[in-house]
Amino acid sequence: MSFPSKLAKLLESNYKQYFQIVSETSANLQTKNLTFVSGNESADLDSCATSIVYAYFLQHKLRERCVVPFFNIPKNELRLRPELLCLLDMLKLHTDNLIFLNEVATVPERFYSSPIHLVDHNALDRKEVAKFKGSVEGVIDHHKDEGNYLHANPRIIKECGSCSTLVSQYFMDLLKSLHESTESQKEAEDIAVLALGPLLIDTGNLKNEKTTDTDVEVAEQLFQFVPSGWDRDEFFNTLKDRKGSFKGFSFMDLLHRDLKQYAPGNVSISYPSIGKGIDWIVEKRNNWQQELKEFAEEKQTDLVIIGLSLSKKEEFRRQMILYRRTKQGGSFAEKFLEKHQKDLGLELLANIEGNTIVVFNQRNSAASRKKVVPMIMDCI
Repeated sequence: MSFPSKLAKLLESNYKQYFQIVSETSANLQTKNLTFVSGNESADLDSCATSIVYAYFLQHKLRERCVVPFFNIPKNELRLRPELLCLLDMLKLHTDNLIFLNEVATVPERFYSSPIHLVDHNALDRKEVAKFKGSVEGVIDHHKDEGNYLHANPRIIKECGSCSTLVSQYFMDLLKSLHESTESQKEAEDIAVLALGPLLIDTGNLKNEKTTDTDVEVAEQLFQFVPSGWDRDEFFNTLKDRKGSFKGFSFMDLLHRDLKQYAPGNVSISYPSIGKGIDWIVEKRNNWQQELKEFAEEKQTDLVIIGLSLSKKEEFRRQMILYRRTKQGGSFAEKFLEKHQKDLGLELLANIEGNTIVVFNQRNSAASRKKVVPMIMDCI
């Protein structure tokens, strides 16, 4: 018979406490008793696992508060992230004890001043959580610094392969002290494995072009705390296989699976990322064009930019799809292409429906979404 880990018990306890706090109607309620930790709106493995790691350590520092990580997606979209579900299952962390966007979006107004910490992003772009903009207390991120929340403590924004690297580095001394104690050694092991999940996936097992010296250094430290018998390559390959699984997902699902929304100027842009190429999409998802249009209508977006990535004979490649839903989106797309087509090495592959949907090969394979987004913002 297996028993819940201390990490699992903490998530369960804080989940219950969260609902007790938000249902409390007392005028004397201190909203600072509740602290949120949020990853970004794509809610990928890095954002979600790192939000739990960060919340765990913050709870150790602020014992008087209830610190709750929340996944920045509706709960019904969790099924689209099999690698995250796999990692949570490895650590016996039940999804029933996690908070999702659904709950946070409907939190009573008096909690808008509750402190919130951001991991894997440094701007609260999603409208459902924009109400917390005035109470951001901490930020750790590996994307471009947007210049927000200069008062935050910590405020660590540094480019590297994974946000998990920076969060683990920030709390490393506390992790070491936990591991040195017999009572909390198992907790430290669980946290190390949880942190290594996104770190290894985002850096291709510390081998891809995103990998920095900081990622390698922090990973080597985390390896010291994993359970006896833990196999790094087996762990990485299991998560990688789950992430690469598209079984049962429609093209619409894939568009929601790793999605970020942007609003440069007065244009709305949806930017999904999909780990397949256009040939696979055409062959396996033959209704993809119609589903793309329905997705854009659902999001009421002017322009959809889809980042595609694929490996062929050990060579990593990228492609890009642009869908102009409105004239406004079309004008922005033209401006974007005029300014950055050469930088990205975009070569036309297909022009569909009178230039409405355009597919490119992207020769600059190092330009992931993280690097393309600043180019988009540069077109305002």
